[in-house]
Amino acid sequence: MNTRYHVGHHEIGLAPEYRVECIGEDFDEIFAWLEGDISGVAENVEDETPFDELYARLSECTTVAELVGEHVVDAFVFFVRPVTGCACPCDCAEQGEECDGVHSREAIEDDKAADGDEAVEDSEPQLGEPDDKGVSRFFVGGSEYHVFNTASTELPGFWACYPAPQDGVDPATRSNIVAGMKSRERAFEVARDKLQARRVITILPRQYHDVTVSDAEREEYGYPSVERDGWVGAWHAEGYMIVFEDRIERGIVWPDRPVEARIIGHDGREHDLDGEFRNLEAAALAIREHHLTARTRRGVDVELLPVIVTELPDDEDHAPLLVDPAAARVVKAAEVADGDTVLASFGTGGGMLRSDYFNDQYTAHPMTYDPTHGCGSCATMADHDGPVVNLGDDNPWEVCDPHAADSLLLVVPAARLT
Repeated sequence: MNTRYHVGHHEIGLAPEYRVECIGEDFDEIFAWLEGDISGVAENVEDETPFDELYARLSECTTVAELVGEHVVDAFVFFVRPVTGCACPCDCAEQGEECDGVHSREAIEDDKAADGDEAVEDSEPQLGEPDDKGVSRFFVGGSEYHVFNTASTELPGFWACYPAPQDGVDPATRSNIVAGMKSRERAFEVARDKLQARRVITILPRQYHDVTVSDAEREEYGYPSVERDGWVGAWHAEGYMIVFEDRIERGIVWPDRPVEARIIGHDGREHDLDGEFRNLEAAALAIREHHLTARTRRGVDVELLPVIVTELPDDEDHAPLLVDPAAARVVKAAEVADGDTVLASFGTGGGMLRSDYFNDQYTAHPMTYDPTHGCGSCATMADHDGPVVNLGDDNPWEVCDPHAADSLLLVVPAARLT
């Protein structure tokens, strides 16, 4: 059967919003459609640089095979998918023309073509029959993977899946997707699920440090951060994975047996996810699903704040809480209302910000901020580049409490105290 190509784009984790084109093996037409998708998205983003870089790289390609695959830029995936036995419908019959099967048409990515007798390539990857070396092949996102027995004979417990070799490199020298499976089918099923999850959540490579690594480098890598948007999993030096969404922590996965996961809520609070997960990808997907579902149920757009709320330090420097900490919320200083109880601030800087509790809680009574006020505290924010709010001077320190309007505070709203 002839191979055609589905060309389009989508946001990470979402179905394509715009038309996906089904094109024959015509390099110029495939590249033109891909170029149109890239330029169309680039027009609506603040920084076009990474999109320009992708276009420059793809413009150096000379064959369709070089275009095949998924090309990720920020939160967008541009793809060229090879499809065999495609039955995407055309309008030749309606136009009274004889169909040559070559021209492009709108792609149908459902299990069956509309009103057609032929099946379209199944959306689920299919495991091929083993070749003369015992290797079975399948495709995910245009990339090829091999399933075979690492013992060179069909021994239970030795089935593995590796990416297809590239540039003559033997697949056994590459990182496996799964290994130690009892059967060929099981290796395929587990690998398929892991790879499909990785199309939604990017799992960054795990790094290992030996004794020659300096303490500074080890500490820098200790708590990971990411420099790209979308859903990303990055490894902590202690062996667990942090799941990020648009560079903000959303959960933690412990790859033990069984795999466990923990949610980091929009208010910074943490709680464990129920259940045991097959692998870390499944746990990461569960974290993502939890957040997306919670937002849907709330039915509103929620600003997600990059903070972690810790417990009040148990020491003599901090007065015991006189309010229920479960009622606390993270808000911007400009949103603090009269009567709210202020518990902690979060400082500034990159990465996750952690709560820094005041020595004693106090009730906010916002008042006009005056940088020339002689209290000694207002003057500290006089050079701040942006609006400043004053939460009042009715506090244990009897001094004004100015904050940048967009800085974050942990408060118990007055409505929750009644």
